[in-house]
Amino acid sequence: MDRILKAPGPLNLQGNVSDNWKLFEQSFENFLTAADYTEKEGKVKVAILLTCLGEECLPIYNSFSYDKEEDKYDLKKVMDKFKERCQPLKNITYDRHVFFTRKQREEETFDEFVTDLKNKASVCEFENLKDGLIRDQIICGIRANDVRKSLLKQSKLSLQTAIETCKAAELSETHVKSLNVGASASSQVNEVRAVKQKLIKNCWNCGKSHELNKCPAYGKTCSNCQKSNHFAQCCRSKKNDVEPGHKKNPHAKPKWKKRSKVHAVNQETLDDDSDDLFIGEITIATKNEDWSLKILVKDKPLKFKVDTGAQSDVLRFQDYQLVTNNKLLVKCRTKLVSYSGHRLTFLVNVNWSYNIRISIM
Repeated sequence: MDRILKAPGPLNLQGNVSDNWKLFEQSFENFLTAADYTEKEGKVKVAILLTCLGEECLPIYNSFSYDKEEDKYDLKKVMDKFKERCQPLKNITYDRHVFFTRKQREEETFDEFVTDLKNKASVCEFENLKDGLIRDQIICGIRANDVRKSLLKQSKLSLQTAIETCKAAELSETHVKSLNVGASASSQVNEVRAVKQKLIKNCWNCGKSHELNKCPAYGKTCSNCQKSNHFAQCCRSKKNDVEPGHKKNPHAKPKWKKRSKVHAVNQETLDDDSDDLFIGEITIATKNEDWSLKILVKDKPLKFKVDTGAQSDVLRFQDYQLVTNNKLLVKCRTKLVSYSGHRLTFLVNVNWSYNIRISIM
């Protein structure tokens, strides 16, 4: 069965024409052998050559001069003419300079680097020194410093050993990178899953997002109000708003606005200075309300909601009357701040010591 082979060419006359001719010459000779054209007469083989070279090379062929007319049909002589035309005068000094300054480029594999070194060495006429000089340039030109140190430690290093060592190092580096990428991706997935399960967003005490029960503000003292378990940037107590250079007037009377919902608040200490206390939620009790306790205040049972995050206890005026028998109320300067940042004005500040008897609702 006849074989169909792809002919080489055409010859590229741009760029490094000398290297282009070398590759074409080798490909053409292989083609003649594979297609069984080596026994054809000279005129046929020259025609095959010109066909493979392409139309751009026909004017070059026509410009050649021969000692005898029949030489234009001699394949070897025609190819020698093209070789002289494509290869300029050799400059051994420059070719060797190119070889000795060759370094492995970024993203260039070691195989690509050593192949180019061998090709450049082939035109430098190193003769018996060729393998040793290629080995030396490999050591000087590779990117990996650790591999270079390993090669320099060997006193009797051959070219083949240097090539095998560099290939093994490059392959192991590729494997390590692949393993690191897989491990990094796995850890990122585990981290994302953990954060999704336990992340607290916009914490009231530190202003950040963190895992449950790992607030960085826990155990810290606020530099603004000197209270614990929150940072100053999240402090809900009002900062000193007296302008620099002005003293606060102790006799100034506070302005009061009438509010009807909040009538009393319990605070741990009774101060004359103005203070802001945080109130997270005020609700009316229902029959099925969770987390509520009944507490005896002055031997009277009152229902409180447990652990709302508030810094004070809020008491309705009706409940205050129930446990105090309508004692006189005195105004104070403490203010309540809700979760939304709104201020609530109330009637009095009461300091009680509780006799607590608890029953869970």
